[in-house]
Amino acid sequence: MKETIEKVFKAVCLLLITLSMISIAISLNSISNKNANIYDINKDGVIDVRDLLRLQKEILKQEVK
Repeated sequence: MKETIEKVFKAVCLLLITLSMISIAISLNSISNKNANIYDINKDGVIDVRDLLRLQKEILKQEVK
């Protein structure tokens, strides 16, 4: 009886650890995709004038304060 409980406990722990590692891997992958290029301010996958204008607005807001 005690051995069965130990096996079940170990199996549950292993399952929880595996699920945690999968969750961490998915989160890290998601984060790395979002931050693929730091100059793509609006995160549309293209660096263009819209990114420059957004960055300029943010800089001007900080200087006014």
